[in-house]
This record gives sequence, structure tokens and C-alpha cells, in this order.
Amino acid sequence: MRKTHPKNSSFTLIELLIVIIIVGILATISTVSTTSYISSAQNIKILAEVSNMSRQLLMSDTYPVGTFCIEDEERSEQLLLFLEKERPPVHPLYPKNFAPGEIPHEETDNCFLYASNGTDYSIRVPALGGKGYYIQEAKYPKVQDIQKTCEPGWIPIGNRCVMQYEAKAKVKNGTDLIKCGSGGCSLDDHEAVSAPGGTPWTYITQDDAIKACQNIGAHLMTNAEWMAIARNIEKVDENWHGEVLKRGKNGEYTTGISYGGDGLETGKGPEEENRYKLSTFKLTNGQEIYHFSGNASEWVDDRVDCPFYYSCPELPGYKKSMENPATPQFEYHNFADIGDDDWGKYITRSIIGPLNKNDTAETKGIGKIFTAPTVPSDHRLTRGGSLNDHEDAGIYNFNLNNGDTEKQASIGFRCVR
Repeated sequence: MRKTHPKNSSFTLIELLIVIIIVGILATISTVSTTSYISSAQNIKILAEVSNMSRQLLMSDTYPVGTFCIEDEERSEQLLLFLEKERPPVHPLYPKNFAPGEIPHEETDNCFLYASNGTDYSIRVPALGGKGYYIQEAKYPKVQDIQKTCEPGWIPIGNRCVMQYEAKAKVKNGTDLIKCGSGGCSLDDHEAVSAPGGTPWTYITQDDAIKACQNIGAHLMTNAEWMAIARNIEKVDENWHGEVLKRGKNGEYTTGISYGGDGLETGKGPEEENRYKLSTFKLTNGQEIYHFSGNASEWVDDRVDCPFYYSCPELPGYKKSMENPATPQFEYHNFADIGDDDWGKYITRSIIGPLNKNDTAETKGIGKIFTAPTVPSDHRLTRGGSLNDHEDAGIYNFNLNNGDTEKQASIGFRCVR
């Protein structure tokens, strides 16, 4: 008797293709899940390292001075002794093909970056998976995990919630947003809010900006927090017009940015007019932040104290500004123009400037350093540049040309929780 074989006892070509596609999809899902799990586990480890170091550092009133990647054991030797650690923590993406001391901290963003002037300290560490940065500081020591959500008007950036818009002045117990005149807005009658309408709260000193943020249970953005946002902005392709970072309200232009007398933008969303979208930046976590450069300069909670006029070698570019002491050089300098021996005692490029030391305001739109040696001893810091800085504005614009009583129509602020 002849044996018969049932039909369709083998896979057809179509069925094989379907199986291959399904296997591919499952493999992709597995890879994504595994990658996400690894990133989460590594972030948990990073946070634990930061938390442990912060607990030890906060037991002291003074800290080892310097700015360096803690992974660099030659530079971090005194800190490791201070922390009683035999080995430094190592970021998962820290370059491994360099011997200790060979890779300057300015040339990598993937490390536990420590910075201290002796009385304050900060640690900045990138989280994995595009989630932002872990920031830990002596001024605001609360240890927080990566933030997933924030209240309306605020956005999560790493382990912080940040005002999405420049701070606006709102009447207390009311809803009206007020445009502050040259006399400023009273802290007794107004409170800081992050809202898409209104004009930025300007004509305010750094000290009052600090108080305004404290009054709403927040703090004035610090330089370490500013840098975490700036470095994050650099990583997103949408923030670039060609090879130049957007800046100002006309962010697509690369040179000659001018506000034409229009004044400060109100911070409206992209649905209003296309020009507002040009002044926004996208972050790696998908959030958007408005007017981070080129609208109002923004106070940050950092300063440099110098003994008296013409005596501030702690400032970057000080030597360059003193090349002709008879005519003080109130001028802008590209980060690339500041020599390695002219960065000041406490301030280095890794805590104020771009990753690539050759980037300039002209080639990349990153902003400039403004030097002025005749400012009084208490130099207060603004970042980002204002409408008055034109093409010299940018996310890294750095200006210590303001004293403790300074308040201008072009200087605002932003709060952080």
C-alpha cells in the first residue's frame, strides 16, 4: 500500500518569513528590555555612589579644592583620602583606555565630576538612558533619584525639577502676571511662577532672586545645574541649525542676532508663532525648555569673591583682560582663546564651558566669556547671555561682570526643586 503524506507538512516560504519576522521582533523587544534593565541597574549604582559620597562630604565644613573626574586617581587622591576610599567610583562610560592622569577632565562628560572651592562642592554625573544628570551639592544636599514628573510649568531634568520658562512675577493670591519696572517687583507682594505668558521677572538682584525661589519652596539654579542642562542640550540634534546651536528668539540664525528693539520674549509656546519655537531647546528625555539663552541672562547661585579691584586671578580670562591694565578690557572671549594657565584658581572649562575646547560662538553658537576686572570684589554670575549680547549669547555664555546690587532689565532667573 502506498503511503500518502499529508499536505502542508512543511513550512511555506511565507510562513518562514513570518516566523523570521516574529523572532526578530521578539529579539528587539528582548534587547530593549535588557538594555533598559542594565541602564536602570547602573543608574541605581551611580545614585548609591553619589549618596555615599555626599553623606561623608556633608559631615565637614571644608572640602578638598579642585575640579576633576573622581575616576582620575592622580587628581582625586586628596579627595579619596578625605572620603577614606581606596578606589574611586567609575562611570560606566568613562574612557578605559587612558592611564590615570592622562585624560583631562575637560575631555569627557562621562565621569563623576567633582568641583570645590573649599567651602562648597558639587558632583555632576550623567545618568544612562538619556535621563539627564545626577547633581549633588553642598548648598542643596537632598539626594534625589531621577524625576519622572513635575508640576505644570516645571519639567524633569535628571534628578531635578526645573522651571520650563524664565521666572515670571505673579501677584500673590492672584493670577495676574506683572511686568516689573526699573524699581523691581516687591517680594512681599509677588511670587515667582513658571508660565508661558508674561514677561520675565527682571530688575532683580541675585540675592532677591535667591529669596524669590526660596519663597516657593525651591532654590535659584546653580552653575552645576545650568551645566547639566547645557551639556544635555548639546546632545540633541534638533537644537542645532546646521552646525550651530540655536540661541535667542531667532535661533535659526547663526550670526548677527538682533532683537530690533522688540524687547524680551514672553515665552509663548510654539503654537503661537514659529519664532517662539526657535528659542526652545529639546532635552534627551523629550522635554522642552524655553529661552535658555539669548533672551534674558539668568542669575545662577554662584559667585567669586576677590580682595579688591583689579585683583581677581580666580576669574577665567583675567590675565587676558589685564594685558593692558591702563585700559581695562571689558570684552568677550571665546572659550578657545583662554589659555590653559588662565582659567583661574577654582574655575575650569569643565564646569563652565563646552566639551570641545575649540568650539566658538562664531562656529558653534555656544556663547562667550565676558571679562571685566574692575567690578567690585563680589562677582555674581549670570549664564546664557541676554538680548544685548546678540551673537555672543549662547547656552555657555558666562558673565561675572555683576556685583551684589546689580539689577537690569535684561537679567532674570529660573528656580529649581
